Amino acid sequence: MRLHSRNDSLIGALVITGLVAGWYGLMWLKHADLTIAKRTVPVVIKDSMYLKSRTEVQVSGYTVGRLGSIGRTEDGRVRTTVKLTTDLPLHADATLQIHPSSALGEVGELTLYPGSDSAPMLGVDEAIGSVVEPPSREVLLLDSLVALVPHR
Repeated sequence: MRLHSRNDSLIGALVITGLVAGWYGLMWLKHADLTIAKRTVPVVIKDSMYLKSRTEVQVSGYTVGRLGSIGRTEDGRVRTTVKLTTDLPLHADATLQIHPSSALGEVGELTLYPGSDSAPMLGVDEAIGSVVEPPSREVLLLDSLVALVPHR
């Protein structure tokens, strides 16, 4: 009888250890960036208010990549990367447009416009030169408040 209780205790401890390790593994995966990028394109913008790493980047409604980690340049601007998961050809006039989901600054969508066929191709380490950033949080909040006022 005593031998069975020792084995049962050992099995119980192993099961609990496995559950705890599995939970920590899931939490790590939740925050890990597992995007397999075929190409990484740098982007420099003024404000990171609407950005969050791992936000999907879309072209014509299709996800073509995710935003990489976000940092600062020496002059205080925001530096990030677009991790493309497709062989999307990018031209020198490519544009990244940031769409906030609300006036409070929640991350909305990132839309990538690959550029025109007549423009030269974007070089390997060249940054996307054109970024369309949304208005400041104050302007968006003011627009939201104006929309609430009934018009006659």
